[in-house]
Amino acid sequence: MSAGRRAAEPHSGQEAGKPARHARAEAGADGGASAEAAAASEAHGAGAPAGERPAPAAGPARRRPRVGVVAVQGAFAEHVRRLRRLGCEAVELRRADDAARPLDGVVLPGGESTTQSRLLRETGMLGPLRALIVAGLPTLGTCAGLILLAARVEGAGDLRGLDVAAAADRAAVEGLRTLDATVSRNAYGRQLGSFHAEGTWEGGGAFPDDPSAADAATDDRVASAAPVPVPLTFIRAPRIERLGPGAWPLVTLDGQVVAVQQDAQIAAAFHPELDGDDRLYRRFLALMR
Repeated sequence: MSAGRRAAEPHSGQEAGKPARHARAEAGADGGASAEAAAASEAHGAGAPAGERPAPAAGPARRRPRVGVVAVQGAFAEHVRRLRRLGCEAVELRRADDAARPLDGVVLPGGESTTQSRLLRETGMLGPLRALIVAGLPTLGTCAGLILLAARVEGAGDLRGLDVAAAADRAAVEGLRTLDATVSRNAYGRQLGSFHAEGTWEGGGAFPDDPSAADAATDDRVASAAPVPVPLTFIRAPRIERLGPGAWPLVTLDGQVVAVQQDAQIAAAFHPELDGDDRLYRRFLALMR
């Protein structure tokens, strides 16, 4: 996306503060001399030795992707650090004005989905974020972010130890509902039952638009027949129960889908920000190019 329109500047043939017709009139008075001088200068450059010719102007520097990380609750700081390490401009989204800034992508972090849902409503970000995602903004949702993206959510999560009012509040999650998937909350257990595992990358090899593709082509790990396992960290994780026809697996664990992609949306039941594997992030960043 554009970083915003810049104020109009005077035309190259117009002095600041001078009407355009005046600038054109003055240019016409000495236009012949200017044209002759330009032609002579061009001819001199063409005939000058290579070592004396002016160096070509350098092209504009490539702009870093600008990624917004929802920062109302949860593990947003870890995502910010990883994105910056990968060369992105990572900005925290805390209110509606932040979501209105030009972005190339958005990250929905892990945390507590009920709390995040409530805070997104209270800050006025829920509707604007949904509109951006529906319009095709590249999106990465992890753990609670997967729950917020899912079109269908089953179960109320772990309600043990909660009174009736707190249990009712925990059960109510108003999500974005942009990902054609059915998700079961906290299906992998409580906080103390969190675990690490190794999954299988199902997303294919290097991505044509991924800047790491050239390196991956010469990387023995990527070129080998057996894919490198994906390190997975689960913390009270949701489980992906079913996928709609427009979604496909990116990572599996013992045959169970744990990361999925649908168009420009990527969602994972685990926390990629807590492990060293960058494949999910690089797939996400490739969607911006």
